[in-house]
Amino acid sequence: MDNKLNDYYVSLWVGYSESDEKLLDYISVDYEEDEDNCYSQFEKDFGIDDFDEDSVERLFLDEKTDSLKKLLSGCSYEDKVIPEFEKIFVAGKNFNCGILTYDMNYDGNINFTENKYCRLEFVGTVKINIKNEI
Repeated sequence: MDNKLNDYYVSLWVGYSESDEKLLDYISVDYEEDEDNCYSQFEKDFGIDDFDEDSVERLFLDEKTDSLKKLLSGCSYEDKVIPEFEKIFVAGKNFNCGILTYDMNYDGNINFTENKYCRLEFVGTVKINIKNEI
């Protein structure tokens, strides 16, 4: 077993959505719409063209909060992700949803969107170290 530590990038967006279902629709790819141009609305809005659907995690709370820790509680690698994002997060805004992408270093080229699904703002990308347990 290889227990080497690997650098792993995690990108975060936070904002507001009316429901978890709308947030799911926002990150889901509609393969029936156009098989040659299969992108989620999330990918289109933020100009992401190299995206692994299995490496995204959506977060939704029934009530708004200003606590990043509360929103991210229970996410993958939370013991590493939460402290890193708390270092770069500017508090003061209320939100009820978030999107985490793993193993993707988003450049922040587009940092805000608002549409029928949600309103999202890019927080940033952090690097964490995880053990390769394969």
